[in-house]
Amino acid sequence: MSGSILISDSENTDDGGVGFAYNTSVFQAIAEGIRIEFEGSASECMKECFEELDEMGSEYICLYDVKPCCFREFVGACERGLRKLQAKRELVIDYEATDAEIDGIATLWEELLATLHMDPRMTAS
Repeated sequence: MSGSILISDSENTDDGGVGFAYNTSVFQAIAEGIRIEFEGSASECMKECFEELDEMGSEYICLYDVKPCCFREFVGACERGLRKLQAKRELVIDYEATDAEIDGIATLWEELLATLHMDPRMTAS
C-alpha cells in the first residue's frame, strides 16, 4: 500500500500535476505529523486539507482545490511537523523507526516542503 500528497493538478501546472507518492509508513508519518500541528482556529482548514483521507477513505491528501489561506495553514503545519521530527527524532505514529528511517522521512518531508513553497497559493491573497 501507499499514500500520496497531491498538490496541484495538470490544469494548474505545465508538467501534468504535482504530487508525491510514499509507502504507507512514510505517508502516515508525514500526514499525521502535519495533522497534529494544525492549531486551534485552523481546524476547518485541517478538515478541508484532509477531507479525502478522512471522509472518503482515500489513501491521499488532495490540495488541488484548497483555498490559499488553508493551503498556507497546511504549509505552516508541515513546517512545524518537520521541525518537531528533526528535534525529537521520533514519529507521531505507532512505528519504531531507526535513525536512518527518520533521516529518510525528514529528507522526503523537506522535498515536499520545498515544492509546497513553490505553489502560487503561497503568495495569493
